[in-house]
Amino acid sequence: MIRISLIFCLLAACGGSDGDSGEVVEPVVLGPDDTWTWVDVPGSLCMDGSMSGFGIYPSSKSKKLLIFMQDGGACFNTTTCAGVFNPDGYGADKFAGFSGPGGQGSRGIFAKDNDLNAFKDYSMIYVPYCSGDIHAGSRTELNDYGKISLGYENYQKYLNTFYAAFLDVEQVVVSGSSAGGFGAVVNFDQTAEKFDISNIHLLDDSAPPLSDTYNTPALQSHLRDQWELGPSMPEDCTDCEGANGGGLGNFTTFLARKYPESRFGYIQSYRDGTMKLFFGFGNPFPNGAPLDDATMTAAVKELRDVKFAEDDNLHMYSIDSGEHVKLYDNSDSISGGVSLKQWLKDFESGAASWGTVVP
Repeated sequence: MIRISLIFCLLAACGGSDGDSGEVVEPVVLGPDDTWTWVDVPGSLCMDGSMSGFGIYPSSKSKKLLIFMQDGGACFNTTTCAGVFNPDGYGADKFAGFSGPGGQGSRGIFAKDNDLNAFKDYSMIYVPYCSGDIHAGSRTELNDYGKISLGYENYQKYLNTFYAAFLDVEQVVVSGSSAGGFGAVVNFDQTAEKFDISNIHLLDDSAPPLSDTYNTPALQSHLRDQWELGPSMPEDCTDCEGANGGGLGNFTTFLARKYPESRFGYIQSYRDGTMKLFFGFGNPFPNGAPLDDATMTAAVKELRDVKFAEDDNLHMYSIDSGEHVKLYDNSDSISGGVSLKQWLKDFESGAASWGTVVP
């Protein structure tokens, strides 16, 4: 049985400071070292109204933390809501499949026995996906498709629970694949403010922040409404919402400039089949067609060569393929003569060799 306790005391007496409250927080024990444990979080809500939580792996080998957000589609119309992950919730039973033998919790970025994995010694937080809103929503009322969308609010509850277990953390990487990649971006700001360290970085797998040319303002406006994205938009990101409803593609560059000491790494395939479908719903909205290969490739190249080129701490590992998500893979990839596993190690360490990769 895990022990969960938060101890507040006077500043002169003990512990480290909580920047939000001014109170002092003692470290919290959420599970034994070097094993995965599930933590229920009261007040968290999945699409179906059930409670959820997070998985935690406290490592005895380092003072570095990986926060990973699960992938799983998006619920914003009849078609997408029918295929989104975990519409019936996510709890300890489903997490047992992730963390058990042969589960995703032993592969790719989570593999503890793979020397090619740059994060093998990290402590880890696994944020499941059961909100259908790319971990970004704050909508308590049913949307047009009969769902609530509380991904952003849920993560805030998880963060407030687990951060006290890592008061002595030396490096944090916020990451995710697909919907979780978008979620990592949206939740980076509140994570950075909570931990209040300069050594915090973003690793996004297959969730490109395309410009309004390819992620149309009509689609963005629909997502803002269905998921109630307002609370997840930082007040100082003045370009994150334009008069026409667009602007979400500016979120990453806003973060890169707000946190100039942080590294922002993207992994993206030119012809990503899942992203062609997602952005295609706005092409035109609401009954668009999937982007074709040439259009998706042009969108990725514009993002890499124009938008990302403006900031020295923002780089993409681009792949000439139709693959979607890479961080679950044990195998390696080569693009432009550069190994993805090595690129990830350079990202993790902040090596001077880390940079943009072109096929």
